[in-house]
Amino acid sequence: MGWLRLAEILPMSSSEKQVILETEDYLVRLYKVKDFIDSKKNEYKRFINF
Repeated sequence: MGWLRLAEILPMSSSEKQVILETEDYLVRLYKVKDFIDSKKNEYKRFINF
């Protein structure tokens, strides 16, 4: 099952849909950056614990 993007199914103007889609894309990028930072923190913690 894939992601369902609300802007694709809800009735709204194309400008409103564009804002929602851009916001979703931005949030996905933020979470990817957060995951990357968290993984680096974990690597650092493992390195320090040796």
